[in-house]
Amino acid sequence: MVWIFFLPSPFLPLVSILLATLPYGKRIIANVDGGHFEGTNIKGTVQPPAGGWLLIRADNSVQLDVRVSLVTDDNTLIYMSYQGLRAGQQSVLDHLAAGEDVDPREY
Repeated sequence: MVWIFFLPSPFLPLVSILLATLPYGKRIIANVDGGHFEGTNIKGTVQPPAGGWLLIRADNSVQLDVRVSLVTDDNTLIYMSYQGLRAGQQSVLDHLAAGEDVDPREY
């Protein structure tokens, strides 16, 4: 694996839609309307359409399915997608859910 660029999160502005409350969590679509990324030899912006299809589980962990449209400074279009699981101590997840900064040593 090779590091290519840094993509800050959360993207701004972030608008979410609650699709359903299920026995195992809440299904949400988080719409992404912008942002930026930068690496050693690449930089650009996050462009719509972009968003995350999230499952917020009962334990507040979040199952991620994210799809992002990127445009580099030289006008190259990039489609990026990734899946993952954001989990941690309840206090850390509560701070992240509130949009607060968390010291990386607490992860």
